Amino acid sequence: MKNQLFLLALAFLMLYLSTSLYGNAESGIKVRYEERKPFKIMGLDIMSSSDSENYAQLFTDFVARMSEIENRVSDDIYGLSFPGKDFDAKTMEGSNYLVGMAVSDATQIPKGMILRETPGGNFAIFEHKGLAQTLGETYGYIFGKWIFSSGMKPTGYEMFEVYGKDYAPDNPDSIIEIWVPVFKYK
Repeated sequence: MKNQLFLLALAFLMLYLSTSLYGNAESGIKVRYEERKPFKIMGLDIMSSSDSENYAQLFTDFVARMSEIENRVSDDIYGLSFPGKDFDAKTMEGSNYLVGMAVSDATQIPKGMILRETPGGNFAIFEHKGLAQTLGETYGYIFGKWIFSSGMKPTGYEMFEVYGKDYAPDNPDSIIEIWVPVFKYK
């Protein structure tokens, strides 16, 4: 229940950002389903907020330091939303956002970085095509139209974005994947 409340609060935040700042996403967003094993992400984190400049600065800070991360699994960069140490399920405050890279082994964690084990499971993966600044549109679609018509329910707090080989910051054809943990209920 707490997992669903967290995702619902996060969804409303993303929906608010998408409708108040960016408008509405088209329903032509590609979605696929995959099972994924647990994995580790190492990087920098902040307490979540509605200020997009905080996230942009976090990405900038991380990119400047990502060479410090050893044992990287790939060059993909992850953006992970998760309940922070001060998370309160009643108020839904205190979630964190981690920008990092998947690692195979974490023998050394660079100063100021954290290591987070991300649970595995079944995921709905959405392909956001466009600039990162319009990511809120896709979240609006996911937790608006899609979640109510898909027959799926979110299963946990932790969802993440993947900035992979098809991501280019200034390219309107850039691809960002959004991984949402789900289970089928219909």
